[in-house]
Amino acid sequence: SRVADGVFDRAIRPDMLRRFLVHPEHHMAVALEGGVVVGMCTANEYLHPDKDVQAWINELGVAPTHRRRGIGRALVVAMLDRLRGRGVPRVWIATEHDNGPARAIYRSLLPEVTEGIVMYEGGLAR
Repeated sequence: SRVADGVFDRAIRPDMLRRFLVHPEHHMAVALEGGVVVGMCTANEYLHPDKDVQAWINELGVAPTHRRRGIGRALVVAMLDRLRGRGVPRVWIATEHDNGPARAIYRSLLPEVTEGIVMYEGGLAR
């Protein structure tokens, strides 16, 4: 399938797509229109030695031409159903403060909001 502009942040790398899809704890839902991917949602399950399995929804992307049609919400619902079906008892999602559309979707599906989280990130190259 082809992918509409704006669904992913960058061009899909076949090597990374293969690595993603071979792991049963990695999940992807896509929305198709006429054989073209117009939306996607990815999630990852993760394990702790002292807790139940958890998951996070890692990414949600909908082509700008297809936004405000309920595609993003439908993808998140499908992903939550998938995770629930795998016995995952808890999921979390993070987004930017100014991403109103995503926050509205997430708030409608997962009403617990965690305020005050600070996230750190950085490269691991030496």
